[in-house]
Amino acid sequence: MARRDQRHDLGGLPRLTDESQRLADTYIAYEAGKSDDDFWAWDRMMTLAMDEPELAWALLLHVVARAPDEQLSAIGAGLLETLLSQHGTTYGARAVEQGRRDPRFRECLSAVWLQPGDVPADVAERFAELTRGGVRIF
Repeated sequence: MARRDQRHDLGGLPRLTDESQRLADTYIAYEAGKSDDDFWAWDRMMTLAMDEPELAWALLLHVVARAPDEQLSAIGAGLLETLLSQHGTTYGARAVEQGRRDPRFRECLSAVWLQPGDVPADVAERFAELTRGGVRIF
């Protein structure tokens, strides 16, 4: 008998497989305690941010929705920054729109540091407006 693909839903967020949900939960646990046992999740999330950005984006939205408030800056300076530095032309405008809708995502975005060219200039300006200068572009 085929295994049923169980998925998790957090009201309007992309649905995750059980495996992806475990990855997101373990990433949050790693950010909370930096346990060596959970480092694999941090490493996998960074790899996804570079190599599989659509999956990384879906996971990021779940992480932001579920992580404790005190982890949001670290998530922004880590996972979100990596995603935007690698795929800013594709995900920059999406990040602006998500930040407008979600104050938790906006908090993550305010911890991002980018280099010129990581995102289009108009997106960089919208980041600066949205975060009141929190996003830094060096």
